[in-house]
Amino acid sequence: MKYSLMRKKVVFVFHNIQDANWFITFLQFIRKYFKIITLEDFESRNKNTSESTPVCALTFDDGYLSFYKIVFPILKDLGIPATLFVSPTRILQEKNFWFQDMGPYNSQSLKKIIEDYLKIGNGVTANYGCKNILKSLKIYDIEEIINEYKRRHLTENANYQLITHSQTKEMSRSDVITFGAHTNNHPILANEDDATALMEIKSSINELSTMIGQRIKYFAYPNGIKGLDFGQREINLLKVCEISLGFSTLNMTYNKSESHYEIPRIGLSYGSTMFTLSKIIMGGHWDKLKGGESEKKQRHKIRKMIESYR
Repeated sequence: MKYSLMRKKVVFVFHNIQDANWFITFLQFIRKYFKIITLEDFESRNKNTSESTPVCALTFDDGYLSFYKIVFPILKDLGIPATLFVSPTRILQEKNFWFQDMGPYNSQSLKKIIEDYLKIGNGVTANYGCKNILKSLKIYDIEEIINEYKRRHLTENANYQLITHSQTKEMSRSDVITFGAHTNNHPILANEDDATALMEIKSSINELSTMIGQRIKYFAYPNGIKGLDFGQREINLLKVCEISLGFSTLNMTYNKSESHYEIPRIGLSYGSTMFTLSKIIMGGHWDKLKGGESEKKQRHKIRKMIESYR
């Protein structure tokens, strides 16, 4: 088994971990086969072609409160490094992302609002998931649709689910946590115009740097599917903003020949140690094994559907 992992370099991505025991078990398992390193070390190893030790880095997107309450104490106790990608404006305003507020929404009611807002035929969204539909829109339109749902159904905002300003500053002083930017409002960058894409990337980097008093070198694209959520325009913007590494959600191990601005990450939030090992070994073949229609295929269909009504 160790032979199959030789020369592997893996970046894991997590979001909202709720089970401390699961996370501890994951760490115990992964440390048998990989050395867990910082992104700074990960970056430097890209320049060392003779390095063969299997290594991995831990990344967490969005900045859920569970990171501070569950994950951070474990990392600090074990001395294990990780990088947290956050949206500073949301933290300063203590405002959830749109997908956090819509968690308990009735999907049929939400689809009716989407159809009304987009002025498309009744029932044409029936075969698509609400999140995938919204991910096909600009962030302004998403927020308007969510606000309309709140108005029609007298729905209050969900409890704030992200870390606070003070928690961010506290963790930034820790030896084990590095921060990276994740835009300010979690838009699908490829849906936005040039000015909005630049603002979301640049302002999140600058605001986060001001918040914690550190240079921001790393960025994770929201949702992170290359060719659907980000492309060459976003990669060029990261270079302009002097970002060193950009992270996608492509489910693969990392090859040094790949761009530093579309680094793949293997997503985890549950599962046995065998499940984890399978995702590492299978890499890009994992999604094909799952079966069913992929998010990418469904969202391409949704975009065509929406465009046909314009």
